[in-house]
Amino acid sequence: MSPSSSSHKDNSLPHQPSHEECLDLMMNAPIGIFKSTPDGRLLSANTVLAKKLGYETAEELIASVTDIAGQIYADPEEREEFRRLLLKHGQVMNYEFRGRCRDGTVLWASMNARVVKDQLRDELYFQGFITDVTERKQAEEERELLQAQKMESMGILAGGVAHDFNNLLQTMGGNIQFLLMNKHKHHPDADRLKAVARSIDRASQLVRQLLLFSRKAEFQRRRMDLNHVVGNAAMILERAIPRMVDIELHLEDGLWPINADFVQIEQVLLNLGVNAANAMSDGGRLVIKTSNVVLDEDFVRTHVGANRGDHVLLSVSDTGKGMDKETLAHIFDPFFTDKEVDKNTGLGLASVYGIVVGHGGYIQCISESGQGTTFRAYP
Repeated sequence: MSPSSSSHKDNSLPHQPSHEECLDLMMNAPIGIFKSTPDGRLLSANTVLAKKLGYETAEELIASVTDIAGQIYADPEEREEFRRLLLKHGQVMNYEFRGRCRDGTVLWASMNARVVKDQLRDELYFQGFITDVTERKQAEEERELLQAQKMESMGILAGGVAHDFNNLLQTMGGNIQFLLMNKHKHHPDADRLKAVARSIDRASQLVRQLLLFSRKAEFQRRRMDLNHVVGNAAMILERAIPRMVDIELHLEDGLWPINADFVQIEQVLLNLGVNAANAMSDGGRLVIKTSNVVLDEDFVRTHVGANRGDHVLLSVSDTGKGMDKETLAHIFDPFFTDKEVDKNTGLGLASVYGIVVGHGGYIQCISESGQGTTFRAYP
């Protein structure tokens, strides 16, 4: 072996980072990094997480925080929920929670974490990454508010137009009936007048839907069991929608009673059911669920129009083609439709919105292209 070959350094091997380099990488990573015990004791953290929570150094954060649930979570129950999910699944992705900073301010965070077992000590630890998503959550809240304001403005406009239009229809309908009274049934004008009368009746139905959207229609409320309404609507839908669409009911026992208009809530179910069937031209599953839910302050704050407290949740899901974001943004707008011309007036979902909101409730639509659609109503 020549001296030159013996002194040659092999640069083909990858560089093995030292302990100091790994520690520096963790401490100065652009996202928060942590390690904790399941019972809520912080064991390690990096500088980014410390500064985000209002501490100068990671050491100061670790020394100051003795109870993660009470000191870092704005709602300690969210930490308990996170702990339960992590121990059950071993890994949790994109878990969003409200964090509390040292000065009391609140931020939104998204966390990815996993359970790690120390084989020597036979103990479990949580370790993961935390990202500040406050700006995104604030933007979502602003969009929710703008959407609610838009719907309110459209409702006021639609209500005014519907009332004026209804007055015109009543005048026209009265005159048509008067003319028909003076025409023999075989008179050449009789069929034309009857056709006009049918068109006026159809227009009156559209006005009714506009009034429902604008929340100016009168409701006949009474105490009722939503499961009973769902059962009735399901029987109607079985005869009205294609046979290749299977209807599944998942109705919670002991459902809380609601104060509502039976006919209008049934109309909500029929409109949502038919809309779902239209999205499943090749067949699929229409799933209707009911359950008791309690909407807390967090839900109400991030869902403009929702009311805190006890509610009955009505969920209608399909396995259809879903919707893109642009369509989803206009789903409750009156006269908006992605159906063919003459196949849909665009008022079905608008009237659903008006009925739910008119009952003091809240409705949301969740959908992605190719992933189906779910409507959740809290009447």
